[in-house]
Amino acid sequence: MKSADKKNTVTTCKFLGLRTDPRSLASYPSASNCCYGCLPEAVPTLVHQRELCLTKEHKICPVYLAENPIPMPRELLHKSSPNTNNTNNFWAGILMMGIVAVILIVAAILFLPNIFSEQTSPSWNAPIPNPTYTLPAPAAKTNTAQATGIPSTATKPIPTAINTETPTSSATSAPEIVSLPLETILGNNYKVVVHRIADGESLSALAQTYRTTDKAILDATYKLVIPLWAGKIVVIPLDIKTWQDQPALEPYQISQPVITLDELGQLLGIDAKLLKYYNGCENCAIQQGSWIVIPRAP
Repeated sequence: MKSADKKNTVTTCKFLGLRTDPRSLASYPSASNCCYGCLPEAVPTLVHQRELCLTKEHKICPVYLAENPIPMPRELLHKSSPNTNNTNNFWAGILMMGIVAVILIVAAILFLPNIFSEQTSPSWNAPIPNPTYTLPAPAAKTNTAQATGIPSTATKPIPTAINTETPTSSATSAPEIVSLPLETILGNNYKVVVHRIADGESLSALAQTYRTTDKAILDATYKLVIPLWAGKIVVIPLDIKTWQDQPALEPYQISQPVITLDELGQLLGIDAKLLKYYNGCENCAIQQGSWIVIPRAP
């Protein structure tokens, strides 16, 4: 994902920055964003980022309003924030140190008498490591088998529509050059269309036309602002009543002459498998001017 320079971002909280670079931030809700206004610094929830940190409303945040740095309120702390795991990490470290100590003690009991014994040959002959020398060969075989199986196993969390095309088409055939104008049906199991709002169109009318709901359109379109106005580009689920379990999709127009989703994913810092899944384009090169969708964090 591209990171926005904090100096040029006037609507976001001054305390928000990347965990790896406080001077930059992700312009969308992300676990990579960190609040440096609290003590210790922590990752706010994605909802808090979307509604406050990345908007002009950040000035009502309790961390922003505090005169001195305060700990991040528990209800605002992202569940995967490293701060929530300090206790678990501490005890895990203690447990690991205990295990290492026990191993060292057992090793000392078993091997120290043999080291200082005059009869060294029997003790060294017992653990001859010849069997272990054969392990690298099968390990290499299993590793290569896993490497060739990556396309299928990596797509198992995604519905089965992805698995039917990956084994042969992407590896053996050249990408098919396609054009995807507005109103093209995109996606595999979750089908959507990218639509430009015309004069007089309303959210309810669109929901009825595409057999979906107002909320599904709001959830499916990344940062959709109501009311709608003519010329606005929205993402509309097709025959889908709810979108709450899926990521928001941002309409994106291809500016390169021709580009594959693998290349676009690398350019934008997005998982190419997600791009292929939500655009239903497994092995294709997309022409300039085409419209696709980009999955964003909720």
